[in-house]
Amino acid sequence: MTSPDYYNPGQPNTGWGDVSEMSTSFVNEGLIPIFMRALTGGLFSTLGGAQAYTAEQYATMNDHTQQITALVEAFDQLTLQGNAIVFNSNNTWYPSPKLVSADVVILGGGGGGGAGSSGAYNNAGAGGGGGGGTVVTNIPASFLPKTGDVFNGVPISIGAGGAAGVTSKAVGSGGGNSTIANYLTAGGGGGGGGADTNTGAPGGAGGAGAPRGGTGGQGSGFVSDVRLPGQPGGDSISEYSLAGGGGGGGGGAGDNTGGPTAHGRGGQGGISPGGTTPGQAGTPPSSAVTTGGGGGAGGPAGSSLAPGGAGAYPSGGGGGGAVRGGTAFGGSFSAGGIGAAGRIYIIERFI
Repeated sequence: MTSPDYYNPGQPNTGWGDVSEMSTSFVNEGLIPIFMRALTGGLFSTLGGAQAYTAEQYATMNDHTQQITALVEAFDQLTLQGNAIVFNSNNTWYPSPKLVSADVVILGGGGGGGAGSSGAYNNAGAGGGGGGGTVVTNIPASFLPKTGDVFNGVPISIGAGGAAGVTSKAVGSGGGNSTIANYLTAGGGGGGGGADTNTGAPGGAGGAGAPRGGTGGQGSGFVSDVRLPGQPGGDSISEYSLAGGGGGGGGGAGDNTGGPTAHGRGGQGGISPGGTTPGQAGTPPSSAVTTGGGGGAGGPAGSSLAPGGAGAYPSGGGGGGAVRGGTAFGGSFSAGGIGAAGRIYIIERFI
């Protein structure tokens, strides 16, 4: 699957760049013969409408180009029954002429984490950014506008990732919404709050969707001399399907005379975990999974002071920044982690 930047209106969308690259890898690693034998062993016979392939036909394939072409067609029939397209930036979708419906997965941008504070006695951590939300649905071809028998181009907008707070007490920026025309929108995550007083800064809200993006974790704080660790970012998962937006960024660690507090881990996006060690970036999904990435972990405080972790692409929220408190250190602080941009997947169905 790939971004359709090369696409010309009036021609079928293919969107198979990444699959072809994967096919090449299979060829180089010697897995093509194994896959072909599996296909010719009757796997296609269990799928209605799938094209039949024979051992004799495969025997005529005497170079890599033929093998890759056949494997691409096999994936097209076996896993998608259509064309897969991935949008990583603003673009226009031109539906194929024979389209029956389209499965879509829309992911909003993740919010950036807030920054720590330079105040000598402000010892709390900053909030993590919220993960981008996701929308998963099917659009019937009859719903799409046409001019005569030709589908009109459909505007695609991809939400940007939110910038991190980088100056003292700065709030992270929210992630942008991702949209398919005016039909469907997945919301961007909110930016994490900047550290201020001894109360930990709030995390950003998760972006709108089903499921919503993970909420950013609250920064570490101190209440009546009770040391509170940075809170973990919220998860964005579904109990019923492999769906999820971006994980929320973890809250940043704090520091006082008793030493630094713990940071918050990043939230899970789909099946992709967030950062766990201080300042660690979230984990992105594999190319075969259409979910958001994990949120970045909150930054470490004290002598190990460092920024919050970046949210994983797509849609992960950035971790909150931290502090090195006390007058001896001049109230040093770190920036938050950046949020990841969104993405849109479209799988065109022809049956």
